[in-house]
Amino acid sequence: MGIQRILVARNDLSSAEELCGHLRSRGYDADAGQDAFSLAQKIQLGTPDLVILDFQLAGGDGPTIVERMRGNTRTLEVRVVFLVEGDPETARARFANSDKLYFLQNTAAPAVFDALIGRLLGPPRRASPSGGMDDPDQGPTVLDLDA
Repeated sequence: MGIQRILVARNDLSSAEELCGHLRSRGYDADAGQDAFSLAQKIQLGTPDLVILDFQLAGGDGPTIVERMRGNTRTLEVRVVFLVEGDPETARARFANSDKLYFLQNTAAPAVFDALIGRLLGPPRRASPSGGMDDPDQGPTVLDLDA
């Protein structure tokens, strides 16, 4: 099995790239996009193991994106993590079936985010360059999901 592939789509491309950098440092293959269109293009290049996106993404809201994904046999089983403003349960309520859908507040602590990714994908299938530890010379890793 190859490395787990994660697609990240956020309205702010720099925060999507920052999140991808964080995921890569943990040993995952991560690719960033800024809207529903770029997400669809990246899915065409290969089915991801996980998609992480803003609930209100440019070019489509969460339910619309999931409806498109569930309508395609290639992406039917892909897990989706939504980063939401406000209460995650309010976002979850917009789905009749929330199977394989996960909801986190944009302000979730990095440890909560990492625990969810680890639970969904297991450990990375390749070791990260730093062995998954923070570099003591660089200080602890800080991930701002609300950037």
